[in-house]
Amino acid sequence: MQRQHVIQLAFPGQDRRSAEFYRGFVALQGEKTLPNSLFWRDESGKSICETPQIRWVPSYQGVSIVASSLYETEINESVSHLMASLLNTELNEFKVSKTVRDVDAVELDDIFDYHVDRVLYDASANKVAAFLDAPEKEKRDILEDYLKSELTREAEAWGVDESVFIENASHIRISQMKSLAPVKIKDKTTGDVKRMIARYSFKFTMPVRLYGTWQIGRQRSKGYGIVRPDTGRGL
Repeated sequence: MQRQHVIQLAFPGQDRRSAEFYRGFVALQGEKTLPNSLFWRDESGKSICETPQIRWVPSYQGVSIVASSLYETEINESVSHLMASLLNTELNEFKVSKTVRDVDAVELDDIFDYHVDRVLYDASANKVAAFLDAPEKEKRDILEDYLKSELTREAEAWGVDESVFIENASHIRISQMKSLAPVKIKDKTTGDVKRMIARYSFKFTMPVRLYGTWQIGRQRSKGYGIVRPDTGRGL
């Protein structure tokens, strides 16, 4: 059984904020003391291209940092620096806890309903442009294929057997989807829009029970595309 190592930062009394906000805030405050890998960057500060094995995801009253066993020592050694980075800031009242939990994907006879929010669908510029102009039925088919490949990528990142998704590919189906405003990727120098990334929330079903934190799409390290059990609420 594979494990995810979690550091939870809770800020009682604070307004609800995104995982991306907390990630950016801590990165700015702890710039000289925290390892770049905590923000899924290499030694030079550039984003790592591989599927992140360290993520900042929303959690109760704050944010959780979720890491694979490969980075267990690294994030545990960062706790004191994380706490120090928050002292003398607007987020100086906080609680820290550490947990370890299983991450797995288990095929069962039941059908499970899931809800995934703020999925950033990314491909080549031409493919994304074609996707945005496609009929809804075609978009659903494209997103279903993307979902299946992304679940496989997640399994590989966490060290989980990905065959459960490959063998059940025909039973992984999107039941409902909602288009959100596309994300514009701009040139850092000129500010011109280089390309667009489609953004969606959707519900899907599959005969697979997920354990631990799972995400779909781009910018996982910033808390996008979190897969949760569907509670019956709207998109």
